[in-house]
Amino acid sequence: FDTSSVKDMSHMFFGCNALEELDLSGFDTSSVKDMRSMFSECTALVELDLSGFDTSSVTSMSRMFYYCSNLTTIYASDKWSTAKVTSSSNMFSTCTSLPNFNSSVIDKTNAHYGAGGYLTYKAAPAV
Repeated sequence: FDTSSVKDMSHMFFGCNALEELDLSGFDTSSVKDMRSMFSECTALVELDLSGFDTSSVTSMSRMFYYCSNLTTIYASDKWSTAKVTSSSNMFSTCTSLPNFNSSVIDKTNAHYGAGGYLTYKAAPAV
């Protein structure tokens, strides 16, 4: 599944409410700019492996994990970055099962691993 030229992944898995775990570590996201609502309303989702995601070009992550209330783990590696993200409103709204979740911080602020972050570190797969 070649995703190397994809620029827009918005709403890709939106409303997939039967998904419980998803391993997307092999996705090449280096060209993606829009991940808006990518996993919104995936209400049964518990584990998500995004460890291969290179988000250095992404500008929109609004509602990316919106209403994923059962989501306990989002794996990310050192390829994960929100440096260019300008739109992240409600990114983690209702993600109450994530580690360190704080209902007053639902934008990109805690979209990292380590102290206070909502993500869990996992090394990126070898390419």
